[in-house]
Amino acid sequence: MKLAGFLSRKLPRAPGSLFGSVVAFTAYNWLMEHYSPTFVATHTYINPIVAVFLGWWLAGEKVTINVAIAAALVILAVFLVERGMAKLQINSNAAA
Repeated sequence: MKLAGFLSRKLPRAPGSLFGSVVAFTAYNWLMEHYSPTFVATHTYINPIVAVFLGWWLAGEKVTINVAIAAALVILAVFLVERGMAKLQINSNAAA
């Protein structure tokens, strides 16, 4: 009986999970074709920020000042990684 209750709660979410996984996989592959692997790896830092934003926007979740500061720091770090990658690319083109 417990298994039936578990399945009735979890199975309706399966199509949404599958759709989200397909979208994420497609986006990841597109990014890998168009950007450097170092930059694409930064998506693992941005995804939680997007989740927090969606939770605030769609579910009315509370975002504390600590969460906002942490999100800003992560975005700054990703910006610095991208900036550093751009400088490396410019330097490698100038050396060639």
